[in-house]
Amino acid sequence: MIHLTPSRKIVSKLKGAIFMDSFYTPSKIVDITIQNGVKKVKKRRRTQWLLGYLAGMFIAFAAYSGTMAMHSVSSVGPARVLGGAIFPVGLMLVIFLGAELFTGNCLVAMAVFDKRVKVLDMFKNLGVVFTANFLGALFFVVLCFCFNTPVTVSSFFCL
Repeated sequence: MIHLTPSRKIVSKLKGAIFMDSFYTPSKIVDITIQNGVKKVKKRRRTQWLLGYLAGMFIAFAAYSGTMAMHSVSSVGPARVLGGAIFPVGLMLVIFLGAELFTGNCLVAMAVFDKRVKVLDMFKNLGVVFTANFLGALFFVVLCFCFNTPVTVSSFFCL
């Protein structure tokens, strides 16, 4: 017979209600962000370019899908909820697949302030990622036009 009584160690942790061991302190989060900034700058340009290109395509796909879904519903409230539920899928793709989005790379500035990254290297990284994000999104738009996907004027200009 298996006994399902918890050990004393587990019971003592349960009494704390919140497991503080599983959360990072703000100073630890700053350290992790700085380390990630250094890693982002040290990536090869080709890798930065490819990951930035993919991030631009993911965000464009999410924006397009969310906008098309919103335009397919006539009531404003459910349409906004639907768009708000679909757009984060693009952000999830960026995070889960490790793509380089410009907004995330702006945190490299923390590594600059900590003097672990040179300012010029940060701007090179931001330039590559911004350009790749833009071209990835532009490529998605070109694909939409080439395959005659439904594009309304308001979805094209994000109105």
